[in-house]
Formats: sequence, C-alpha cells, structure tokens
Amino acid sequence: MDFKKTVRKLFVSSPGSVLGIDLGSEFVKIVQVDLKGSRPQIKDFVISELPANLKANGLINSKDEMASFLHDLINRHNFSTKNAVFSINGKNAFVREITMPIMSDEELKQAVTWDAGQYVPYETDTYYLDFAKFGSLTPDGQQPIVLVAAPKEIVDSIVEISDVLGLKILKIDIDVLSICRTLGKGFEEFILLDIGLDYSMMTIFQSGAPVAQRALQQGWGNFVNVVAEIMGIDNRKTESLITTKYLLADDCDQELELASGALKDAVNALVHECRLTSDYYITNKREAVFTHLVLAGAGSAVPGLAEYIGKDNENEVITHDILKTVDFSSKFEKTKVKAAAPVLAVAVGAALAGGDLDD
Repeated sequence: MDFKKTVRKLFVSSPGSVLGIDLGSEFVKIVQVDLKGSRPQIKDFVISELPANLKANGLINSKDEMASFLHDLINRHNFSTKNAVFSINGKNAFVREITMPIMSDEELKQAVTWDAGQYVPYETDTYYLDFAKFGSLTPDGQQPIVLVAAPKEIVDSIVEISDVLGLKILKIDIDVLSICRTLGKGFEEFILLDIGLDYSMMTIFQSGAPVAQRALQQGWGNFVNVVAEIMGIDNRKTESLITTKYLLADDCDQELELASGALKDAVNALVHECRLTSDYYITNKREAVFTHLVLAGAGSAVPGLAEYIGKDNENEVITHDILKTVDFSSKFEKTKVKAAAPVLAVAVGAALAGGDLDD
C-alpha cells in the first residue's frame, strides 16, 4: 500500500532504477531493478543474514545498528540508486475486507477512518491506515473495501533509517502486494501461500485484492527441522537433501523413505491449515471462488511441492516464478539466479512498486 503521504514525499516522474528492500526477521534481501527497458531487469542483489543482535526486532529496538548494517551492505554491493521501496513483513501489517455503503470518495475516506477502530487490532493513533475499493457491489448494494493498517513504530522506523542512509522512499509496501506485483496477469481469485523461514503467510485474494490473511506456523524452517531430526543430520545437510532430492515423489528412493515421510507430514500439516482457513472464508463468503493456489517464498523451492499439493487440491497449484516477470543481468550465473529467485520475490515486487507511483 502507498504510504507516501505518511512519509511526505512528492514525485513528478517514475525513476529509472529502484531499490527493493525486504527486511525479514532473519535475512535482508535487497535488489536494484532497472525499469527503463521493455522488461524490468535486476542489475544487482544481495541476500544477507541479519546479525544476531538485529534478529530480535532490530528495526525498532536497534535502529542505529540496523542503519549501520544496511549502510555497509549497500556500499559493499555498489547499489547506485537512492530511490527505494521498503516492504513490510506480513506479521507487521493488518489486512481485512469490509463493506461500506455507496458514497463519494471524500465521504468514504472519512467513514473508513472513523470505523477503522472496529476492525484494526491496534490501539487508536498507533497505526497508519490505507484502503481501496475493489470488486463489484454486494447483492445488498455495499461497496467492498480492502483495509490495510501498519503500526506507526514500524513505518516511522523505516523512514528514520532511510533518512540516515540517504535513501528517497518512494513507497512503503506490504509483502503480499509486493509478491502479487511479480505474478503477472490472470490472477484475480486465488490463494497466495508464502512459505517463509519461520512461518507461512496465507493470503486470500478476491478481484485482485488481498481480503484475508493468516500466519501459519509451518514454514521452510519446520520442513528442515523435522527431516533433520528423523535423519539425525545437521540443518545444512538437510537443506541440501530437501532441495536436491525429490522427497515428495511417490517413487522416492528407499533409503530416503524416513525423510520423505517426515517432509510429507510437514507439508500435509501446512496444507491442512491452509484448507481450514479457505473453507472458513467460503463459509462466510459463499460467492467466493479460487482458481489457483500460488506457492511462493523460500519453501516453494522444494522439488515437486506444487505437484504433491496439487494431487489433492481442487485448484491449480503453481510455484511462483519471478523470471516470468523480470530478467536478471547476464553477469549472474544461472545456478545463482535459480537459487535466489524464490527468496527475492518480495524485494523485486517492492522495487516494481516504485515504478508506479500512482498505485
């Protein structure tokens, strides 16, 4: 969502190059995307683990240290542009669908602001609010609205850090919208399952708008831990095992049967929670339909994951691929690009948001 009024920045034209910055709980992902060509091109990128002292909410509690870390990271990789879009972690934003009577845009703005306290789970005056109309009128003539709120302490911290770094904030985005920008056309009614390191964020989209979210405890880290425990090997070897062997295949090698069973159980648990959430949404919104389940994030790179989930899913299950939307500079090796692409979706989508200042 667009918080440019919050950060009080004015722009005349779209920039030719933008930094997309994804500040995760464990890793920082930064990309520089060139927007001048027929297709966006990633000129440079970095994926870096946060120092231990910054993993415990360093964005708020250690702003100076976070700014120093990012300063060194940006300088070491020679990112040349000062235009930047930050993406807020899904757990640090609130998204909800509401309905409002038909009224003028000015009246709607006042009404949404006035009623927001009924929906937003934050204390009054502690969050920034944005909203947008979407979809068609409901049968009773109400206008669907997607409501987005972000804590002021998160947004203000990002603004302070960007000032220290000398960056020009174009927007502050939320990660699910960042990912959505890299999907391309044809996705309106779907479920996005972003399988992150510590958890997975499930987002339901209707008419192209995020209308409901839920954080699920299963994620890439959970996949690794359950397989490592049953195999008695360290996490690094487990990560290699999961990403290079088809543990989800029906004809998995016999010596990997235990690892296969553990991984399948973890994936099944994640899919079960996802299905419970979508079923609950449909119970309350009987007109809701889903065409796709889109897998994104680090965990989506598990070989055969989409095919395994798709066997018992009524929707088409696909693995998100940012290479359908953006190109990488030819200086990067293909193996490096393949490994990095799933992890960079949020950062890339954030950079793309900087090319559309009226979004």
